[in-house]
Amino acid sequence: MSRAKILLFALLTLSGCAPYDAPRIYKDLESLETSNDFSVSASLGGIPSDATEIDVYSDIDSGLTMMSFKTAQSVTVSELFDRQLPAVQYHLVQDNVGFAGATIVDIRYGCESREVKASGESLKYQKVVFLGAASGRQYRWNNVNPDIYSRLCSNPAVGA
Repeated sequence: MSRAKILLFALLTLSGCAPYDAPRIYKDLESLETSNDFSVSASLGGIPSDATEIDVYSDIDSGLTMMSFKTAQSVTVSELFDRQLPAVQYHLVQDNVGFAGATIVDIRYGCESREVKASGESLKYQKVVFLGAASGRQYRWNNVNPDIYSRLCSNPAVGA
């Protein structure tokens, strides 16, 4: 287990949200797809096809999900959805992502900011990744709207 994974699980333990079951481990994307692991089925679109060493922990009751994997370039990616969307922001999020007609009872989110250097230029890429539970199903979607990013991610008190 990589240092980043150990750190994430340590943070989960310290926060009182430690997994009651061990994380589920898949050797590659194909084994994850054939497992019918319900908790991550909505996340498959966000995992690259060359992903290996996929570790998953999720708790649909609390909405907490952690997933990590390696890519062919030996890049380790970890995602942690540990912030609950405040009720006052539900309308904003649902209207902007097309879920206005759905009743999503709990929405968790994570903020991602990357700086990519291409052709000598430095580009900043920001997105908010949402995980929602509704009617026994789990939904995942990304939003790159700068207004939503600044409202949810620029203020550390929001969602804490």
